[in-house]
Amino acid sequence: MGVDPTQEDLTVIAESSAGCYPGRFAEYVSSRGARMTNGRLAAVELDGDLALMFATREEGPILVGTKEDILRAAKVQGGLNSAVEVVAKEGDGDVTLCFVGPRGRMRKIFAAVGHPLT
Repeated sequence: MGVDPTQEDLTVIAESSAGCYPGRFAEYVSSRGARMTNGRLAAVELDGDLALMFATREEGPILVGTKEDILRAAKVQGGLNSAVEVVAKEGDGDVTLCFVGPRGRMRKIFAAVGHPLT
């Protein structure tokens, strides 16, 4: 996750509006007042590597991780919108993020980065 997406040449493969919560979906649902950050989730190609990127108006693009950095991506709730938990390498540890977005587009994004949702 050391690549700066603002300084690299990237190609968007698939993208969608999405919400991001820094933690597990169960934490978000059980926590009163927890808020998702709204933005755009995208599967991108950075110098030949596939990566997952989340961007907001306030903070700009944030690289979630390359295909190799993403340890697990799993759909935890379905419906018109899907909730997907992503576990990615960060430094010496791991980080868990939850993304919520339109079901079909989420499937395309995660399939594009090599982590198809089932």
